[in-house]
Amino acid sequence: MTPNQKIIQWKDVDEMIDKIIVGFRNDDWVPDVVVGVIRGGTIPAMWISNRTGIKADTIAASFRDNVVKHPHLPVTFLKRCAHSGDRILIIEDINDTGETLIWIQDQIRAYQKDADRNVRYAALIHNTPSHFKDLNYKAQNINKDIDPAWIVFPWEK
Repeated sequence: MTPNQKIIQWKDVDEMIDKIIVGFRNDDWVPDVVVGVIRGGTIPAMWISNRTGIKADTIAASFRDNVVKHPHLPVTFLKRCAHSGDRILIIEDINDTGETLIWIQDQIRAYQKDADRNVRYAALIHNTPSHFKDLNYKAQNINKDIDPAWIVFPWEK
């Protein structure tokens, strides 16, 4: 049985992006670069970049059925986290199970113990049962244990 779908509209994304930007500005923390996790985080990263003038970049990392599709983060990205002093915001469209963000965080920390000291994490939608607990910014909470709807973003149609 296919779960119900929750269709996210462009206006919803616009409001979510605003909440993420307000969140980091309220913390008096503005990233030097916004990094979108390919594929879902790419458009939110570019949207934040266009709104704020903050540089944008991407990294490829995704899990499907507990299998990582990209086995390593680029060394250039890991070096940037560890050595540049740049504040880095990594963004996803949804923090669903949390496995992708956990894997990214583990890769950064494996490269160098404190490499993630200037890294923060954001998601437009946070699934509260997610295993990733270090999410700094989120625009909306859901609980897929209660409502297992499949979230469909406008760029997925």
